[in-house]
Amino acid sequence: MNGLENLDESLRRMFDDEMEVVDASIEKVKMKLDHNGVEWNSEAKMNAYTTVYNLFEDRRLECVSNYMLNSFYDKYESTLNQRISGKVIPSLENKYGKRLLNEVVEQNLSKQLEEYKKNLRIIFDHVEDVACILCMSTRVISFTVIAKEFVTWSGKNSTMKSTKH
Repeated sequence: MNGLENLDESLRRMFDDEMEVVDASIEKVKMKLDHNGVEWNSEAKMNAYTTVYNLFEDRRLECVSNYMLNSFYDKYESTLNQRISGKVIPSLENKYGKRLLNEVVEQNLSKQLEEYKKNLRIIFDHVEDVACILCMSTRVISFTVIAKEFVTWSGKNSTMKSTKH
């Protein structure tokens, strides 16, 4: 049960269409930060913001507001995880001890990652419940992704050391 069963077909289609706008905006943010010449201009930002806002303000969708909150949180978390896995984690490879810790701090505080998070929050930030969740979870998501990768590396490193002896 995904939460949309209570909606008639036209509302379900509207929700799906609006999510496509959000997905397109997220793609533009990714491409902009990867210097692919794509702009996420003020009009596109306003369109994404308004789209999400209108979804939560539409009284016909009140019956699925928790589903929408969860959908947007999941989308934010997934998008941030992808960015960290694709951009931050590779910079940590083959680093251990202080070098690893310094790189984790540097990457987590990097202007590009902050810009990415800031742009994502433009899309989601106006919905109070989502904004609160996103603010609290951003650092947790970052460190969770990094920690999972670090534990994997530590295990591999220990195995490699023990097989050498």
